[in-house]
Amino acid sequence: MALAIAIIRILLVALSIFMGIFFLPDIAKSIDIILLLAVAVIGILSFFSHVIFHKADAKRLGWESERPDWQFEVGFANLAIGLVALLAYLLGWNILAKSAIVLIYGVYLFQAAILHTIRAIQNHEDDVQHIFMSVFSALAFSGFLIFFAVFAIVST
Repeated sequence: MALAIAIIRILLVALSIFMGIFFLPDIAKSIDIILLLAVAVIGILSFFSHVIFHKADAKRLGWESERPDWQFEVGFANLAIGLVALLAYLLGWNILAKSAIVLIYGVYLFQAAILHTIRAIQNHEDDVQHIFMSVFSALAFSGFLIFFAVFAIVST
C-alpha cells in the first residue's frame, strides 16, 4: 500500500505542476490548485504512508528501523500541514495565507530533500532509481512549491 500511495503522490505532483502552470497568469487559481492537490491531499496521503503503513514505507525508502518514531513525527507534520491547507482552501483564505502554507510545505520538503541527499552520499548510494525517487523528486517538488509560493506573494 505504501508503494501505491507513493505512486499516487507522484501523479498528483505532476498534475498539480501541470495545472499550476496551465492556469498562469491567474496566480490565485494556480495557488488554489497547488494548495489543494500538492499540499492538502499529498500531506494527508503522506500521513497515511508514514504512520499507518510505516513498515512498508520504511522498507520502500531503505530506512527500516525497530523504532518508527521519526516516521510518526514526519507523518504528523505532513498531516498538520495538509489539514491546514485543506482548511485554507475550503474556507477561502486569502492568497497570502494560502501562499504561506504552500511556502511552509516547500521549505519543509526542501529540508527533507537535503536529508535524503546527505543519506545517499553517506551510504554511497548507487541505486539510480532510489536516488531519483528520494532526492531529485523531493528537490523538484519543493522547488516547485517554493517558486509558486514566492511568485504568488510577490504578485499580490
